[in-house]
Amino acid sequence: MEPIKAFIQKWRDKLAYMEFSDLFPQNKKCDVRDIRSVIFFIGIYLVALIFCALFFVVLGSIPFIWWLFRFIGVVVGVYALVGMVHILLQYMKYNS
Repeated sequence: MEPIKAFIQKWRDKLAYMEFSDLFPQNKKCDVRDIRSVIFFIGIYLVALIFCALFFVVLGSIPFIWWLFRFIGVVVGVYALVGMVHILLQYMKYNS
């Protein structure tokens, strides 16, 4: 029982000190003062969105497990959209 409590406490502490940028680790690598770097990372997010759209449409049509593929496609797609908005807001913040 103690290892489970220690595991839960470790994750509780980790989540308590988490910032919004911790959810998007690739944005920490981006130099938001350089437009080429911002465009590169937005391109990564766009590729993820295209992949999720294909995942949603192609694998979402498989009978019996369509809900799983559509759920994964929607979650990753929303993550990519929020990541793009986050990096654009950081760029506008440092270059305005």
